Amino acid sequence: MITRTADDDSEFVDIASRILKASVQLYHSAEVYVVHIDNWFDVKWRGFSGKILGALGVWKRELTVPPFRPNRVLSQEHFSRDAASGDYIATNAASLHRDQVSFQNLNRDIRHLSGSALFFWYSGGSVQTGRGSIMLYRIEDAETSSWYASYQRSPDWKLLHTQQISRAELLRLAQISNQPLQPTADRSDV
Repeated sequence: MITRTADDDSEFVDIASRILKASVQLYHSAEVYVVHIDNWFDVKWRGFSGKILGALGVWKRELTVPPFRPNRVLSQEHFSRDAASGDYIATNAASLHRDQVSFQNLNRDIRHLSGSALFFWYSGGSVQTGRGSIMLYRIEDAETSSWYASYQRSPDWKLLHTQQISRAELLRLAQISNQPLQPTADRSDV
């Protein structure tokens, strides 16, 4: 489900892949969105809805699509769970990130996008920066939740910071999968 480019550290992508796979296995959401962002992003993006009056940031209680500029999105993939088999199938979906004025994002509540979905963002450029970030939003029966984690390579990848998920829970997610990981796709054409 995760796409790796030449700019992405394979160890960080492996960590993100394991966490995504474990989250999908744990929640069995009807839809999964996987978004590759061009560079590291900070914890401030969790729950960030947009700006008003030019510079005043808004973090709403209801989760909205984080207002990443479309030019920061390297790829977006969408998967739907087949009701009969339980397998996830790649399907088309509208782009989550729109080219619009920031305040227009304030009403893009994720509950309007799906009744059952995981939204997973992971950072790119980790080869050069030695930093990585992961963010997950979840919607199920109108209930939403989200968390954020950041990593740093020094020299191995270490969990640096979490928000709304404990370090122990995140480390458990990274190790939970007892099935082989799907190979990550290499994309150097991005």
